[in-house]
Order: sequence, then structure tokens, then C-alpha cells
Amino acid sequence: RILVIVKIFICQPGETMSEFVDHNRLECRMMGSGVSVGIVDATASVCVCVGEDYNSAVAHALNYGLSCRSVIESKHLHGEVVSYGVLVQLMMDKQDEEFNKAYEFYKLMNFPRKLRDLDIDLNEGIDDILDITVVNKELEHVPYKVTKKMLLKAITELEQLN
Repeated sequence: RILVIVKIFICQPGETMSEFVDHNRLECRMMGSGVSVGIVDATASVCVCVGEDYNSAVAHALNYGLSCRSVIESKHLHGEVVSYGVLVQLMMDKQDEEFNKAYEFYKLMNFPRKLRDLDIDLNEGIDDILDITVVNKELEHVPYKVTKKMLLKAITELEQLN
């Protein structure tokens, strides 16, 4: 069984709330109604219920690649970096319907949708990020070989939407 814990916070419109959960800091941007969306802590539960080999993919590998830039470690939360990676993965996998749903939700929640949202400029080059990403162990169980070219194409396509 997977235990899902839902936390709902009541707060003032526009207020930001952060808390530490295990080793990850979660941030919830509040909706105009004053009631946040629920934070579903299923990820931590899944981490304990499945083997570590099946707990990640491109989004987490890209997180580790992006983390080679000091700005990621100093200014951004783990969840927001991984969430950007989810968009890249959906774009790369041509999961158009899921991508569109996620993209619209990200806009609503003001989640990162481009590298600039993570203080990274694509025009300054991202080879260092891609080099680290493609050799990350998080990709061992992806059913195809993830290449720098594939990642760059997906990232570039995502950037063009913004």
C-alpha cells in the first residue's frame, strides 16, 4: 500500500509557505482564494515502497545535471527543478496531451517552464548540464538511451513555447 498524506493550508492570498519535509523543502504558492492547493506527499511514500532503480527517470537526471550550476543549489528548491525536468521529459517523449495539461497547470501555479525561470540562460550554453545528465544513474532504467541531442532538442522546443 502507498500512504498518501494530503496537507491543506489556509493562508492569505499571494502568501508563500515553505516547510521542510525529510530532506526536501516544499514551497506552495497560494491561490487567490486564500486556500492553497493540497500538497500531496506521495513521492516520499513511493520512495519507500519501490526499489530505487524504479524511482526516477529523465526529470531527476536533469535535476542532477542542472545542480552543477551553483545558482540551482543556492536559489531553487529540489521540487521546482525536478518539475522543470518533468516538462522536458514529456516534451522529449512526445507525450503531447500530458505535456499540455502539465504546462497549463505550471502556468497557473507559476512553476518553472523555461531555463530562465531557473536563472540559466540557454544561449550561454548548457553542455556541462547535459554531460552530467546523460551519465546519471537515474537513466539506467529508461527504456531507451537518452542522449545530449535528445535533451537539447526537448529543452529548445520547450524554450520556444515561452
